[in-house]
Amino acid sequence: MLEHAVRRAGSLETEALRAALSSLRAETPLGTYEVDTGGLQLGAHPVVVQIQGGRREIVWPQALATAKWRLPYPRWEERRIAK
Repeated sequence: MLEHAVRRAGSLETEALRAALSSLRAETPLGTYEVDTGGLQLGAHPVVVQIQGGRREIVWPQALATAKWRLPYPRWEERRIAK
């Protein structure tokens, strides 16, 4: 994204790069890149995942949750291999 911003800005000057970065929107391997003029991420929607019973479960945000948090995590000696 930085390469695209430098090309668009035609400069390495901070304010020009900031303006160019805030005007970009693109799909990346990590999700959508889109930020506002202050740099707040608008495109990506992160989730918190916990492995429960050998399966990946979304535990946050609640609107996307597939399971509830399991806290505290079991102690190492209490953990068992999932089957």
